[in-house]
Amino acid sequence: MSQTQTIHAETVDDLLAMVKPDQTRSGRAFVRLVDFETPIWAIILHMTTFGGVADAANPTAAEIADAADAYRISERAARAAVAYYAANRAPIDAWLLILSDG
Repeated sequence: MSQTQTIHAETVDDLLAMVKPDQTRSGRAFVRLVDFETPIWAIILHMTTFGGVADAANPTAAEIADAADAYRISERAARAAVAYYAANRAPIDAWLLILSDG
């Protein structure tokens, strides 16, 4: 299987299987990457604040690579964060707004 076929074979369900609820906070804004324990909202915040990503639900491959490098996670895990964000944008955006008003 070529790399292109592998990328296309990766489904949203495969990526969403890489996230889990936070054990200390409930709600869709508070999920973490299973293997890295990194909060999804933190990755999205980094992408939009420091990475200059205009739409965190649709970043480029380079923007995903930058976020993965910044958090020392795999690019697949960064794609999982994006997939979760795309499906749960409102609660994560609400949490990021609360943080920005802090």
